[in-house]
Amino acid sequence: MLFSSVTEDELSTAPQNVRDLVKGIKIDNTEFLETTSEAIDLASEYISEKVVGQTSFADCLHIALATINR
Repeated sequence: MLFSSVTEDELSTAPQNVRDLVKGIKIDNTEFLETTSEAIDLASEYISEKVVGQTSFADCLHIALATINR
């Protein structure tokens, strides 16, 4: 599972069963993606160019992180 600070923020308000599910994933099967300036710039570009339609910056940041990290 790839996760980032965006994922952590979203999990903090997720239902308990979702948080428990994520906690059950073995650490060896996870990777933390740093939120870089490149990802922030790309997410901002997605918003300004309306690439993903009407959505939140967090959604665009998820997509940018996925794009940059393949």
